[in-house]
Amino acid sequence: RRDGARRPSVRLEAVDEAALTRARCRWRYAEPPGAYKRAGFHMGHYKLLAWQHTEYELIQLLDADLLPVAPMDPLFGLAASLGAEAVGCPGKVSPLNAGWFLIRPSLERFDALVALLDRRVAPGRAPDRERPWGRAIQNWVNAFNQTKGPGWAFFDGLGNQGHMYSFFRFEIRDLAMILNTKRDGPRERRA
Repeated sequence: RRDGARRPSVRLEAVDEAALTRARCRWRYAEPPGAYKRAGFHMGHYKLLAWQHTEYELIQLLDADLLPVAPMDPLFGLAASLGAEAVGCPGKVSPLNAGWFLIRPSLERFDALVALLDRRVAPGRAPDRERPWGRAIQNWVNAFNQTKGPGWAFFDGLGNQGHMYSFFRFEIRDLAMILNTKRDGPRERRA
């Protein structure tokens, strides 16, 4: 639920933790990011915690409903070949589908992403549907290379997809978007 309420922490059963350990999986329990610890605002904001894993050069963020059917290692090369800090794909109904996102972990970026989130969800702050992340948005291109917009009224525009799109597109201006059109084949567009 996106009501902004605090949620109690939920831990795995001991048998589940043991199974993960036997499978050599690593995990950690985490609090919602940001000053207000508002897990109910949007579960996708837990993705921000990946920026803290600076022991890795690059990380691919994948939603639980994304099922890779081929090796994904070659995708790590996109950051260097496109010369971008973050690489993403547009969604069918959003300028960024955060279901797959390639990032370069950084504590500085983590702090900046959380600061933007905290400004957006501060208690007593009424949501601004025209400028939820601090600025208006003009037209954008979806996964089918169709121009959409203007405005933030797209899928998850007020959630983590809008948050990450706004941050990398407007705050630091270092986002490469991979587009695929049937006519032209894959190509990239710098935002």
